Amino acid sequence: MTNLPFALVGGALTLGSMVGFVTLFGITLRNSIVLISHYRQLVQHGGHAWNRDTATLGACERLAPILMTALALRFGRFDRARPIDVERSRLARNTPP
Repeated sequence: MTNLPFALVGGALTLGSMVGFVTLFGITLRNSIVLISHYRQLVQHGGHAWNRDTATLGACERLAPILMTALALRFGRFDRARPIDVERSRLARNTPP
């Protein structure tokens, strides 16, 4: 059932992609917990009432750390996105990346 979306785009659900999904879901869950904790801190210690303005303020304050986490994850895994065959052929020809 989970392979159907990948089959439609020509991919497959491999062990590496499953690890990537678990990592992605874990980081998303952690970011949401931190965001809710920040909302709670704004309401309890910041003197804000719980309303749309507080949610917007909290989201704006946490946007930069969330984006930095996402970009660090993306660039940290960038080497895994390159196919191994491309690396082997590049190494065989002795050409720089």
